[in-house]
Amino acid sequence: MFRIGNTENRGRPYADLVLDSGDLVVFGRENRLAHHGVPRMPPRTSACPRVASNITLRVSGLQD
Repeated sequence: MFRIGNTENRGRPYADLVLDSGDLVVFGRENRLAHHGVPRMPPRTSACPRVASNITLRVSGLQD
């Protein structure tokens, strides 16, 4: 589950997106200021652990 909200605050309106393994979310411009993250989830009862990865890439605008 991935939550993307609005650019004003961490409250509603927001949308919860179900992401599968290998899915990618790309956003930019004013949307990069939107609250985003993973909502709290109850602990799993199965033997399978919860695993998440996060990679953030940014363009710095600096030149060599």
